[in-house]
Amino acid sequence: MEGFGLPHVPNCFGCSEKNPVGLKLKFTFHDDHICGEFESNANHVGPPDIVHGGVIAAIIDESFSVLCRGVLKKDSRTIKEEVTFRRPAMAGATLKVKTKLEQESSRTLEVSAEVLADDVLIAQGKGTLFKLKPVN
Repeated sequence: MEGFGLPHVPNCFGCSEKNPVGLKLKFTFHDDHICGEFESNANHVGPPDIVHGGVIAAIIDESFSVLCRGVLKKDSRTIKEEVTFRRPAMAGATLKVKTKLEQESSRTLEVSAEVLADDVLIAQGKGTLFKLKPVN
């Protein structure tokens, strides 16, 4: 992600390669959305062999922030997030997230995300983010 010139915290839980317990999410940037990828493992389980729902929620939340900073060039913070879980994801699965802007007002951004494993919908997220300032 550093190649996109984003303000970045070197030890970011969501995307830093340097954080030993972080998610190490990798994102690709497109005109109106982003796609991310996460390699789950046994350290990410809640119920036996199933990726913890909090990990999936963190993936969604990180994708909201990366979309706003990397594509929309707006620094923001999540003020509301809703996650609907559709199916469990097995530990070891590669999870893919696609995130896009739904609506923008003068103070907020409404965003949505889908998380898939093997092309099967695992979870959907909706979020409201408060705009802080433009990203240089």
